[in-house]
Amino acid sequence: MHLKNKWILRSIGLILFIIILSKLNFTKIIALLSNINPFYLAPALLLFIPLLIIKAMRWQLLMKAQNINYSLKDSTIMYAAALYIGTLTPGRIGDFIKIFYLKGDNYPFGKSFATVLLDRLFDLTSLLLLGYAGMLLFITFFERVIISLSSIFVGTVLLALLLFYKKDFTKGVLENISSYLIPERYRENAKIGFSDLFNGIKILNINQFTLATFITFFGWTIYFLTMYLLALSIDINIPFFYLATCVSISAVITLIPISISGIGTRDATLIILFSYFGLSKESAIAFSMMILFMFAVNGSIGLIAWLKKPISVNSLRDIKEVLS
Repeated sequence: MHLKNKWILRSIGLILFIIILSKLNFTKIIALLSNINPFYLAPALLLFIPLLIIKAMRWQLLMKAQNINYSLKDSTIMYAAALYIGTLTPGRIGDFIKIFYLKGDNYPFGKSFATVLLDRLFDLTSLLLLGYAGMLLFITFFERVIISLSSIFVGTVLLALLLFYKKDFTKGVLENISSYLIPERYRENAKIGFSDLFNGIKILNINQFTLATFITFFGWTIYFLTMYLLALSIDINIPFFYLATCVSISAVITLIPISISGIGTRDATLIILFSYFGLSKESAIAFSMMILFMFAVNGSIGLIAWLKKPISVNSLRDIKEVLS
């Protein structure tokens, strides 16, 4: 998709956000945000550190499966730096920064890409499952979305089976597609990369997969606890389970590429879901603003990691060119 069209599409969320703001009582929002309880806010922000370490542990596990060895400290720094770049760039480019860290240390592109892809898939697949389960509690409203997610789930399973049983066929299809989508000067590397990628994915055994899955859901538990503490910090009282459900659903909705950082889509979703618990639109928007504030704080930690271990501007340009 042309870059201009991408930004036009993403502006839908901003337009939606402006419409929402026009219908709010700002006095109520200011009252909520001006009485933040630091007793809950401080641990909510600090929980980012163990969450970051846990995510880095999973990536380290996936790297070890490819015979790529880094200390937990270095893995955490690279992961944090990637999160920082992810907050500045559309399309989650930050995830791909980690590939160039590994390439800079002379690891093959395919194996490096396999670790980043698998790491991303663990988060994405688990989020879709959690969001799907949450939507079942609000089935009357999310009936169409549930049908769409069910189709995506079935398609994902079929694709996984195709990848597993027809590896050569799938690799050939991807190589042919890449010949049209990837700039010519990258095609030979991409062909080698696909071969390394499939070999890398095959290496992951059941024990590593199980451990990575456990780490993933443990990470989500910490994330939901963070959200719960953020809600309590502005005096929003929803049972932990139901708040986790609302957060999961809103996170799934924000995957739709019509907003920037979920602005607009997350707000609209939270307004609808919070209304089931008798909470006002202002409470939902105040909570959404707290989430953005948390992202900003987390991004500042990522900035420190980036300054400690930056990569070249040329690498950033290469990523943008490949993904454009």
